[in-house]
This record gives sequence, C-alpha cells and structure tokens, in this order.
Amino acid sequence: MSKQKKTTSNSGHPTKRRNNQIRTCVSVVCSFLLAMFLTVLLGAVAMRFGFFNREMTLNKINESDYYTNVYQELMENLKVIADSKEIPETVVTTVFTEKRVYINGKQFIENSLNNNDTVVERDAVEKELETALRAYYKTKNVQITNAVQSDMDATIQAMTSEYTRMVRFQFVDYIRKYKAAYDSVMKWLLPILAVLSVLLIAVLIKLHRYPHRGVRYIGIGLVSAGLINLILPLVALIQRWYTDLGIQPDYYAEFLADYFKWSLYSFVYTGVISIVLSIGLFIWMRVLKNQIK
Repeated sequence: MSKQKKTTSNSGHPTKRRNNQIRTCVSVVCSFLLAMFLTVLLGAVAMRFGFFNREMTLNKINESDYYTNVYQELMENLKVIADSKEIPETVVTTVFTEKRVYINGKQFIENSLNNNDTVVERDAVEKELETALRAYYKTKNVQITNAVQSDMDATIQAMTSEYTRMVRFQFVDYIRKYKAAYDSVMKWLLPILAVLSVLLIAVLIKLHRYPHRGVRYIGIGLVSAGLINLILPLVALIQRWYTDLGIQPDYYAEFLADYFKWSLYSFVYTGVISIVLSIGLFIWMRVLKNQIK
C-alpha cells in the first residue's frame, strides 16, 4: 500500500514540474512582450513631451535669440541686393524692421506648430517697399519709366523673396509633417498597445497561484522598458552627439542642439519614472510575499 502511494506521489512530480516550466516560459514571454509594448508607450509619452512639445519648441526658439539672428542675417543679404541696385540702406531698414521679422516669424512658427496656414504675407511688404523706392527715386528726380519700373519690380521681388525665405523657419514645417505622420499611426497603435499591456498584466497575475510572482514579471517588464528608453538617450546626452550636426548658420545649429538635448531629456525622465515605478512594484511584491508567510 505504501509503495503504491509512493509511486502515485512520484508520478505527480514530473507533471507538476512540467506545468511549472510551462508557466515560467509563458510568464517570460508575457514579460518580454509587456516590456516591448511599454517601451513604445513610454517612447510615445517622451516624444509628446519632447520632440513634439509645442511649448518647449517655442521656448527654445526664444532662448536662442532666433528672431534677432534672422534679422541680422536678413539685413546682410538685403544689403547685397540693395548695393547692386545702388539703393541706400535706409530704404531697406524702413520696410524690413526687426519688429516685422519677429511678428511674422513668430506667426509663421506658431501657425505651423498649430497645423494652420503657414503662408508668409508678402503683399504688405511689397506695397511698402514699392512706396519707399518711389519716394527714393523722387528725391533723386528719377522718372518712373518702363525700364525703371521693370527694374524696381525685380528689386521688390528679390528682396521680398529673400525676406520670405528667411522668415520661414523650415524646421518647424518638418516638425509639423513628422508629427502628423506620427499621430496618424499612434492614434490607433497606442490604444491597441495599452489594451494588450493590460491583458498581459492580467494574464501574469492570473497565471500564478501567488500574486507576488506575477507582480515580479510585471516589474521586470516595466524596468526593462525603462532601461531601453533611458540608456541610448543618456549615452547621446553624455557623448553630445547632437552638437556635431554640421548645420549652418551657427544660431540655427545652436537652437537644434538645445532642442535635441531637451527632447532627449524627456526620454531620460520617462525611463527614470518607469524604473522608480518598477521599484515600487518590487517592494509591493515583497509585501505580498511576506503576507503569505
């Protein structure tokens, strides 16, 4: 009789061991998938608060004295055009003021970041410039013949085109396009990943007899996602890869370096927060385990 019980008992061990192995394999796979899903979710949060953060972008533009630098470069370029036409600098500075560059440049950037129309208004600039040129020619007793009018129109076109080119901050157009493409994907991907993550968490909890074992695998998935989001941006910040972009002019490169730096910090913050949360999960796991004892 005792031999029969022993045989029955021994026959149950392989089955129990196999069930434990299956449970462990399923838990590892679920934890891995959870880590991948959470990595994307955390990355999406970092992108929203970093690269696609409207307020941060505007702040970095203002901190870089972007508008002042654009105005100075614009004046240098317009002076070349004016000198070639023997037009005094006072005519140019009367129309193209730093205030105008600031207002139109800021309007273009904000409209672009808000997905609004980003056309730079040229009509008012062209009319004011023509008025200024006519006044100048009048002081020089120059009659507005067809040839003079044609030359004046070419000058107005050249200066206005240069003004429009300088005022348009092309980088924010790129941000808008990338953000639109990003949103079109994430608006359906993020809810799916969130639901799948919740399902995986539920599976890990239900899969184990004791909840703390499931919490352990959840914590591993969360800390893995945090490390993935943390390590590469942290290395980039330490190595300062973003400072060697080879972009001109210098003020543009300085803005981009600052922009990328603070965007990378958003990944670091989300990574650190997820690691802190995972530490909280491990502490909770220990509490649950102690309650069983």
